[in-house]
Amino acid sequence: MTFMMKENRVFKQAAGFSFIEVDNGCILYRDADMMAHSLNQTASFVWALCDGRHTVHEIADALKTAFDVKGVDVLKVVEDIVEAFLRKHLIEQG
Repeated sequence: MTFMMKENRVFKQAAGFSFIEVDNGCILYRDADMMAHSLNQTASFVWALCDGRHTVHEIADALKTAFDVKGVDVLKVVEDIVEAFLRKHLIEQG
């Protein structure tokens, strides 16, 4: 499933998740359905910026700057992560 990532689309974190920072990422846990998700450092960074204010393009720019990424299509990486988050109901349209 591919979602259209329009430049101005924003997403926000789904309600009810507890955020636990761990080495190289985080754990998201929601009591309501007893679901836990382990995110690597990149996905954790993206999830934190899914705050209803940052567009997918802004998140990609921030990721590129924060991790000094070169030679990678960062926008595609962020789009893939956002699509996975949507499928798993970790985020919703903001």
